[in-house]
Amino acid sequence: MSAARRVKLGRPARVSPGVRALLLGLAGLLGCAASPDPDSLEARLITQEREVTRLRHQVATLPELKARVETLEATLEAPSPAEPLNERILILEAEVARLSQPGPAAPPTPEVQPSDPSDTEPPAVIRPPNAVAPPPAGERVQPLSLASGALLMVQTEAGLVRVRLRGVEVPQPTRTYAEQPVLEERHRLAFGATATASDAAFKASRDYLGTLLTEVHLVLDYGDQPPPVGDIVEAYLIAERGPNDSFDVGAAMLRAGYATARGGHPKADRYRGLEEGARGAKVGLFADGE
Repeated sequence: MSAARRVKLGRPARVSPGVRALLLGLAGLLGCAASPDPDSLEARLITQEREVTRLRHQVATLPELKARVETLEATLEAPSPAEPLNERILILEAEVARLSQPGPAAPPTPEVQPSDPSDTEPPAVIRPPNAVAPPPAGERVQPLSLASGALLMVQTEAGLVRVRLRGVEVPQPTRTYAEQPVLEERHRLAFGATATASDAAFKASRDYLGTLLTEVHLVLDYGDQPPPVGDIVEAYLIAERGPNDSFDVGAAMLRAGYATARGGHPKADRYRGLEEGARGAKVGLFADGE
């Protein structure tokens, strides 16, 4: 075999004489040419050896691949993180809806004028970026989703607004009580120990609000105050099912025993009387007599 041939074929020295003889014998049995080329057989053997080496390398990597697969499976089977608070869900819903709606073109930047010391007008209300102004009193809004028995998202002409029923208080999820022990104690006294021990009372109050808001339009009534400025609008809600069919949502929650009355607002005395009536009748959350 020439030196040039050896350089081209690679590593012929790895083929032992015994293996070469065995290959020649096999070639004869298989009907190969009477004078097989030993160098050609060596080349095939080298190729097979390289393939075996590649396969061995792949086999060596199998434990690492198996470990990665098991890690991914454990990740997929792991429990999901705790759900965010219902109010945070509403914030995300509002943000998604806002981003999905085409907004109006930005107005041109006004020219800055020098301040006039004699100007006595009060400063304009500055709202947070992307905030939607609360609807004016009397505007009809559409309920969209509920966070609790007293907090909901409504659709206004300007966009989505979160509204809290004025003058009422409702049970909260147990995770809220875990973060706010003072609130938990107050609600335990107001609704009973069972109301704060699980989410049953919270869900019952929210579900009843949902039944009240089925196929209705809502009108916001701010009572003795102007439309509030803030992340959550507090107002009385008047539900309208028809021209002569309307009712106070907060009063209905109190009458059915799914809320308690709060003070410091124009309807406080009436609301307190509705709560006392529900306790006396043992309805809603007061059915167990606590």
